[in-house]
Parts: sequence; C-alpha cells; structure tokens
Amino acid sequence: VGRRLWLAISASLGIPILQTNAQLPDGYTGPAPCDSNTSIVGYSDTTILTYDMLTMAAGVSNGVVESKQLYTFVLCPNTTFRMGAEERDSAEDVLSPWEENGQQLMAPIVPFLDNSIFQCGERGSPDGCILEGGYHHVLFEDDIVVNNASFSGITFLGSQSVSVVAWGHPYSEVVFVDCEWKGNIGGSAVVDLFWHRDLQFGAEPLDRRRSLRSLVPLWFAKKVDRFKQLQRPRTVASPGTRQLQVVNGAYPAMHAIFSGCMFRVNTIEVAVVFNQGGQLELV
Repeated sequence: VGRRLWLAISASLGIPILQTNAQLPDGYTGPAPCDSNTSIVGYSDTTILTYDMLTMAAGVSNGVVESKQLYTFVLCPNTTFRMGAEERDSAEDVLSPWEENGQQLMAPIVPFLDNSIFQCGERGSPDGCILEGGYHHVLFEDDIVVNNASFSGITFLGSQSVSVVAWGHPYSEVVFVDCEWKGNIGGSAVVDLFWHRDLQFGAEPLDRRRSLRSLVPLWFAKKVDRFKQLQRPRTVASPGTRQLQVVNGAYPAMHAIFSGCMFRVNTIEVAVVFNQGGQLELV
C-alpha cells in the first residue's frame, strides 16, 4: 500500500518514475523526499542508491526494465553521507565496516549504468552534498564498461584511502563537474586511474592483493557477481573490440575529465590524481 501511495503522489506531482516493461524489479527502493528539503526527491543513503542502480541495471539486462537514454540520481542537498570506514578484523566481524557507534555507515557509489548523472540537489551545483570518511567514495567495477558517468556538485571529504578508485574498464568514461576533494588522507592518491586484465572488482591496495570484498557487504558483492554474469564478457580479447595492448608493462586505463573541480588539504603519498595509463583531462 505504501509503495502504491508513493507512486500515486509522485504521478500527481509530476515526479519522474522509473519506466518498466512489467513492474519494478525486486529490491528496488527508489528516491524519496529529502529530509533537508522535502520538495526535492533524492537519495540520502549511498547504499540504497548503489543497490537501486545495480537492481535497475540487472533489470535492463534481463528485460524487466526498459533502458533509458539518461539516468539521473539526485543526492539530497545539505546532507552528509557517512561512508563505511573500517576494514574487517576477521571473517566473522562482518559489521565492523558498516557500523560506528550504532550508526549504519554507507557503501561507496559504484556506477553500473551508461549515461548516469550523480548530482547534488536539483541542479547539480555545490549544495552541501558531502561524502565523508570511509575507504572509498566512488568505485568503478573493472569488468563493466560504463560510458558517460558524471558527478556534479559533490564534496568528497576525509577518505582514509583513495577517494575515487577509477579502476574501471579502459572503455569507461567519467566526468566530474564542480566537485571538491578535501581532507582525504592515507592513500597513494585522491583519484587513481588504473586497470589490469587480472583485476577483480575494482580497487585493491598497493600490493595488489584482492581484498576489496572485505570493504563491501557480502550481499552486495554477490549481487555484483550475478549482474556480471548477465553481461557479455569484456576482456582484452573481446571480439569486435580493439585489442588493449600492454604498453611499457602497463594496460590502458579509463577516461576521466575534471571541470571546475578543487583539491584542497589532502594528504597523499604519490599524486593528487594518479594517472596510470588513463586519458586525463583537467578543464
């Protein structure tokens, strides 16, 4: 009843609703009126946002959901998103990365859909959308090509490792507009562009061990694995694509554009933007 009521209210107010062939896929939550401004419908939890996006992408792949030319995900303005901050101490300690003083912490944003916009508020201008803390704020999955993802008006604050892990497939593209990074500590870079054909699920520590799954909930990792099984494999030898050649011992990385962005008071070991084979544009 609650979901039907929300759909009816949304329709009467002219709020866009996800279009489907049959019904919304199981597990889809959707945006809601923001606590900071109830006239804006958006997300106040990045875990829900990322899971909704994964659910929608899987729905498009299996024909349950109609594909769209553009996907807009609104982050609630004047909202601080507290990201998961701690690595697990043991296999049994499954909640340590996602709870702090009884508060549920959030997962990073992992883009899964082409032509996706992640914007602060209605206009994507800087308006108090802060992704704070955690190991990573944004992750790109290395086996999935994501074209034309963009982030607008978002502040990335206080990550304990790499804020944006741009370790997506080399054919992936992302644009950051009017974003700011400040107070990020402990990582080799604030943004890291890297790819290797033997990567598994995005980011890895400096020694390249595959430990990201200790930084994301197990249920989420399983959902990603199932979604990847729906996709046509995109490897360095995929038919119909140009061969991704190794150059000087390294593979190419994804394309990243930064327009009107600021980097302030970040503590890093190597570089603010560590470009390891990617195409980088600063505008």
